[in-house]
Amino acid sequence: MSVPPSGEHRQLQQNVVLLRQVEMKELTEEVASNVHALQTQSLILRRCSTCKRINRVPFQHATTARCGICAGELSLSYYDILGVVQSAGPDEIKKAFHGAVQKWHPDKRRDNDSRQQHFQRIVAAYQTLRDPQRRDSYDKNEVIRIHVHIQQTDTRSSAKAAASPSSSENQTARHDSSPSTSTHPNPAPSTEPTTSSRTQIDATRQTVHLVATTSIMLLGVILWALFQRTSTNSNPLLLWIAIATGLFGVGKFLFLLSDR
Repeated sequence: MSVPPSGEHRQLQQNVVLLRQVEMKELTEEVASNVHALQTQSLILRRCSTCKRINRVPFQHATTARCGICAGELSLSYYDILGVVQSAGPDEIKKAFHGAVQKWHPDKRRDNDSRQQHFQRIVAAYQTLRDPQRRDSYDKNEVIRIHVHIQQTDTRSSAKAAASPSSSENQTARHDSSPSTSTHPNPAPSTEPTTSSRTQIDATRQTVHLVATTSIMLLGVILWALFQRTSTNSNPLLLWIAIATGLFGVGKFLFLLSDR
């Protein structure tokens, strides 16, 4: 576990003292007259109440530890990076910047990316706090940023708490209603013909039979015509074939009509 810088540690201690003062209703005149301190105090207490509501911790020591975590989140500012208080003057900020540069300069350990990142934050903090206009704008935006961060956290927490029961019930309902696919993840398609396909097959067969019957009847007519032309030399076999073919064709045709 890394040890926080002295400025951050000092701010954490101040936040803890502030919390105790609020809980015991012991606000000093200095705190009561500091608008920024009062705004930070309200945000810290609200964030802590959110922690208590989300975690539902019944033990006092665990709740106190989470309050310290909330205070730590709110203390990560440019003042803490340089290790100065918010009311520090330009000379104090400049002196703290030079000390932080000597301590955190990345040339001392080039293989440490965290030092490089922290050094960049130190430079950004000094460039902001050395300019009075940028410093005043930063102080105002810092309070707004903390307030928005806490509102977003509360919104996400409330949405999670509201969605958790319904989502679990929906998942249970879907699990109960949907058929199990673990045994047969990809069921084989059915090879049995459907009703429409069977109807198409029957219609095709009837059409083929009708065409065949018509051909047989036509063959009978042709044989009868041939028999008439050769009636002078009567051929009884040809006559009986024509009669049999015609009767079979007519019977088959009538059967197909009745079946349709």
